[in-house]
Amino acid sequence: MDCIDVAIFDNGINPIFLKSNLHLDIDVNDDILYADKGQKSGENDLNHGSICAQILERYSSNIRISSIKVLNNAGKGFVSSLKKAFELCVCRNIRIINLSLGTNNYFDKSELRTIINHYVSKGLIIIAASSNNEYCTYPASFANVIGVCSGYEFAVNIQEKLSKGIDFVAPSHHEVEIGSVSFRLGKSNSFAAPYVTALVADLIYEKGLMTIDEIRDYLCVKRDNFVYSPDWIETAWITPNYQKSKAEYYFNEDNRILQECFDHIDTIVISNLKEIELYGDVGKHIVYIGSESVAKTDKAHHFWSKESRIEQIMSSRERRADIEIPLIYCIFDNQIDIIWCLCELKRLLADEGYNAFTGYNSIDSVLYDLEYLPQEETIHEKLVDYIYWQISYQQSDLALIGFNDKNDGFSIEPDMIVYIDSE
Repeated sequence: MDCIDVAIFDNGINPIFLKSNLHLDIDVNDDILYADKGQKSGENDLNHGSICAQILERYSSNIRISSIKVLNNAGKGFVSSLKKAFELCVCRNIRIINLSLGTNNYFDKSELRTIINHYVSKGLIIIAASSNNEYCTYPASFANVIGVCSGYEFAVNIQEKLSKGIDFVAPSHHEVEIGSVSFRLGKSNSFAAPYVTALVADLIYEKGLMTIDEIRDYLCVKRDNFVYSPDWIETAWITPNYQKSKAEYYFNEDNRILQECFDHIDTIVISNLKEIELYGDVGKHIVYIGSESVAKTDKAHHFWSKESRIEQIMSSRERRADIEIPLIYCIFDNQIDIIWCLCELKRLLADEGYNAFTGYNSIDSVLYDLEYLPQEETIHEKLVDYIYWQISYQQSDLALIGFNDKNDGFSIEPDMIVYIDSE
């Protein structure tokens, strides 16, 4: 098999520090997007991108590296630059992307998720570093991205996986060279990501192209669940048995009959066991919003059901303190479209600059970018633990929890209760 093409999205790569030549050297912030660029004269520093390239080159001999510059020399960039860079890789048939970058800004999440979901559906495999702080990092936390943080050996860290969607920990204390001088890197998630990228490239070199679920399955010592939120959807077909809210889905819906739209969707949303039997192994990702317990059968595609979230909640660490941000209960009567109201409240708060952790106990909440909080199937104390850690990792300004009038709330006193009745 020919060498595997890998693109490093960073602040550029200086080829004088590499053993092999760069395949492409492109700055997507230039006016001419597809013009191949040579290294700028006078740039002799071992910058961040060059270090990542050296690590990648050290651990895989089966690759051809391209430099796609999306950051300036200060390490700053724009989400729009990523979109240009992904499009470039699709056009040049480069499948594997190393991202030693990301954002903790919750308000970038939605735009970045839309871009990532579009290009992953086109076949890109993205390995992304988590930030070096304790917060959720996008896109490393997304279910369709291999998220990486630093450790002393390659492994799965259960709490990183459950709480922040980070799939693997990997070594970052690598040797890099400047001329005849070598030095050892310190602990940094940025330098753990290219180690995993090398593993992925070698795996594909040996076994051929595969899905991210198959990659995780090969790299993981034991079979594990890496999907705790169905955030990967670009376009879905949704069972007509589902009575939807008037709120907008976070993704596109194709409402033709399944046979007509099959080639245009990436996900099927189903609601009962009969539909699981019909559609569970048709080669699409599955979101199951039914009440029964079901197991994943298709190893190559994402599968999400309520068990994924229950596992995440019940495995949460005990909280360190009380919830310190405002906790607001919204009590709705049964005549109200609760999901629509919560989405509107979340949107209005976002317009004012507030990052609101917004959740509800209906399983279809996940289709509208709300947190699914299953009260009946979990222990209330564990649910509060889960909320505590999520608002910490997501840097939430307040927690907004919806209830219908049959619920009595969690085992924690809110700062405010708002009753919303229909007239």
